[in-house]
Amino acid sequence: FDYLHATRYRGATTGADLVWKHRPATPLRGRRVLLADDILDEGHTLHGIREWCREQGAVEVRIAALAVKAHDRCVEGVCADYIGVEVPDRYVFGYGMDYHEQGRNLPAIYALK
Repeated sequence: FDYLHATRYRGATTGADLVWKHRPATPLRGRRVLLADDILDEGHTLHGIREWCREQGAVEVRIAALAVKAHDRCVEGVCADYIGVEVPDRYVFGYGMDYHEQGRNLPAIYALK
């Protein structure tokens, strides 16, 4: 079990370039990796992380997402293997996801109009 932190949002509501805040210390060569994420929207962040894991020698990389947005704009080949809940194609926050760095601790998932 290890931790990584990569983001494209940095407090904004739209993504930019992938920024690594923390890379795992555990060597990935020969390992099966499960990436657990709060939300799969278009998949740019998870695509970058998955490719990095493969470059590090992971033999398999799967994705578990608490929430997956319902739309057809995903990066080709990026989808969640395990899904908690499907959410509308709106900006969602709460239950670990933020809106302008706030609302992560809300006890449910909310969607902006």
